[in-house]
Parts: sequence; C-alpha cells; structure tokens
Amino acid sequence: MRDSPILLGQFSPAISPAAAVCYRLIDDGDQAFTLPDMHKPELAVRRSLDRELIPQYNPTVLAGNCGNNSKTSCQAPSNTTHYSNRVTIVVEVEDVNDCVPRFTQRSYFGKIM
Repeated sequence: MRDSPILLGQFSPAISPAAAVCYRLIDDGDQAFTLPDMHKPELAVRRSLDRELIPQYNPTVLAGNCGNNSKTSCQAPSNTTHYSNRVTIVVEVEDVNDCVPRFTQRSYFGKIM
C-alpha cells in the first residue's frame, strides 16, 4: 500500500486566483481512494490494492471555487454546479509477487530425454 498521497499535479481549476479551491472525489465505485484534504490536490489510497483483482482504477476529481476567499469556508456540497474542472485519474496498479511458488523439497533431479 502506498504511504504517500498521489499528487494530482498541474490540475488547477479555471477560477479566480484569489478564490479558495476545493476538490471533490466522485465516481470512485470501488471506494479505494480518498481526498484527505479537500483543499489539496492529493489522492490517497484507503486500502491495499491487488493487481490480480483490479489492475486499473479511474477515479474522477472535481475542482472549483469554494465560494469565497477563505479556505476554512469550504464545505462538501451535495451538488457539483460550482465545480469548474473535472479530471479522471488513471491509476495503474503495479504487480507484487504475492503468489510465491512453494516447493516440497530443497532440490529436484531429473533426466532430459
């Protein structure tokens, strides 16, 4: 499991630079991700991800104006009408060898014919 959040990079909404920006996670059907702070473009993993079960996730994040210049005023609204930008993130899960082969004896011998 990844300990640090996934930074959403240059995802900046087209709003006034003086306005507080809020981010909202939508379309995360597997509930594998969360936004720890709605004021930062960081996506965090809620649980362990297994490539054998789901190799790719596509959560969508909305960004927009919180309503005024104070970051303390942001609330998670029930609608998305004031969100100006939407981005779908592609998260490719790397494979870890969690299915290690098991042998019943230390060495094996055979003949090639």
